[in-house]
Amino acid sequence: QRDPQKRPKSFQEVLDHPFFQGFFDSVSSHIDNSVLPDSTDQKQGWFMSKFHIAAALNKPSIFIEDENDSNVNKGINSQQHFLGKTPLHLAAEHGELTSLNALLDNKMCKSTLKDFNGQTPVHSVIR
Repeated sequence: QRDPQKRPKSFQEVLDHPFFQGFFDSVSSHIDNSVLPDSTDQKQGWFMSKFHIAAALNKPSIFIEDENDSNVNKGINSQQHFLGKTPLHLAAEHGELTSLNALLDNKMCKSTLKDFNGQTPVHSVIR
């Protein structure tokens, strides 16, 4: 958004945008049913992996289902987010303690990865 006055002031305002209407409901049901593929079928707009969405929506079961699953271990540190954030960044930013704990309990989770702004998940917590 070019006009600073029209820019969203919070992540919730971004989620309330018509682009996302119905998207998270369908993704949430896929996560609940554990059938969401590794990538969503979004053709335009922002892309987040299923791990990012699960962290933002506080669906920690995806992180603890099978810690030895290579897809889970690869996705936990994924930076497939428009700002280069990991699922740990999103869980920290949104205060999703259950997801945060599930991520940190996985020994493959790297808590020192930086997003495109050079911020670690710890920076997200203290802001």
